[in-house]
Amino acid sequence: MAVHMNVRVISKEYVKPSSPTPPHLATFNISLFDQLNPSLYLPLILFYVPDDACPTTDRISVLKSSLSGLLSHFYPLAGKIQGNFSIECNDDGAVFIETSVDCSLSEVLSSPDPIEMRKLLPVEMESTEALTGDLLLVQVNAFRCGGLALGLLMSHKICDACTMGTFLTSWAKWAHDPATVEPPRLDASTYFPPSPNLAKLPVVTLPRAKCATKRYFFDSKKIAALVKGSSSQAVARPTRVEAVLGLVWKCSTTASRQAAAATSSPRKLSIFSQSVNLRQRLTPPLPVNTLGNVVACFTAEIAKDNDEMQLKDLVQGLRSGKDEYFGNFLKKEMVAQRASAVICEGGRKYVQAVNNEDLDFYNCVCWCRFPLYDVDFGWGKPAWVGVMGMEFQNSVIMLDSNGGDGIEVWLTLKEEEMAELDRDQELLEYASLNPAVIY
Repeated sequence: MAVHMNVRVISKEYVKPSSPTPPHLATFNISLFDQLNPSLYLPLILFYVPDDACPTTDRISVLKSSLSGLLSHFYPLAGKIQGNFSIECNDDGAVFIETSVDCSLSEVLSSPDPIEMRKLLPVEMESTEALTGDLLLVQVNAFRCGGLALGLLMSHKICDACTMGTFLTSWAKWAHDPATVEPPRLDASTYFPPSPNLAKLPVVTLPRAKCATKRYFFDSKKIAALVKGSSSQAVARPTRVEAVLGLVWKCSTTASRQAAAATSSPRKLSIFSQSVNLRQRLTPPLPVNTLGNVVACFTAEIAKDNDEMQLKDLVQGLRSGKDEYFGNFLKKEMVAQRASAVICEGGRKYVQAVNNEDLDFYNCVCWCRFPLYDVDFGWGKPAWVGVMGMEFQNSVIMLDSNGGDGIEVWLTLKEEEMAELDRDQELLEYASLNPAVIY
């Protein structure tokens, strides 16, 4: 049974960059990709076990001082967005909150609750402050046992998952030796200039509903079986991500159709969209540490009259969508002369699909292979990395498990569809529902 956490705020302050931002860098232009992103926060929570050699007060001191130093490199995160066009790098700083939690880390990790996890973050990820307020918020939660949970929110208007990974890795390095930290690249807007005509930009608003979020764990043996079972002549070697996503998509679509049948509602075309990091796929490639959003989506679909959804076919659809995007669209269309038009058109299509009530549109972000479990500030690597429950329907977040062999899927569906999914034996054959975290 999930534990109920009582989280008490002890202090709240702003951590400012250790050195002031030079006047000539006071205005930072965001990119066109940044402009198109929704106004919300990217959430992440890193859990650390107790360490007798490093008391909680010492850990908090290290986090605070190293964050101040790092913000001198990541200075846009200490500012405020101005009109969805630029950031005023005014060194206001990042929010830094300290809390105490009235339970032990082991109690929380025995049955992580997506809703309870919200308490370990400063504000809701759906907060519009991501556009109008603070761009970086940190909450350090001290458990009764001496463990810590580092809750991080970064505005999606300036950060994607790759930027979050770069920031966390750099933060941990700074705690050990500032000289080892490579400053981020801050020139994405020179490749993808912001649009001066904000009124014509498509606005991404993710649909909300009464939703439930659940965590599914796929261990390495189950993933291997999925990969084998989803292979075909067209896709002889599916990736582990393709195999898991194919199953999640199949079972979620089945649940949606069962819920629709119960209310005599019509079936819908099912579209699966996966976000991908473009940095290393562009010509020429951009450095991995480029700050901002450099992300696009490819899609695959299941026809509404498809009664025989086969996992092999869905994996093939995912692979075809990815190959078409990278092999044709990206290389032929994403060139300097047409990049802005192509990005905006992609944004319009996304907005139309995500808010089309006649479609089942699933939005997936994959954070696998990001070095989140390597974030060591001096007291060991995280025992676990998690997210939280959301209000955005049909959302899928994928992360590696501790050790990197397994995959965790955080799936958010409408409550009535999640109730149908709870009975899906095919999903439960391969995935464990919210097992205890082993660390």
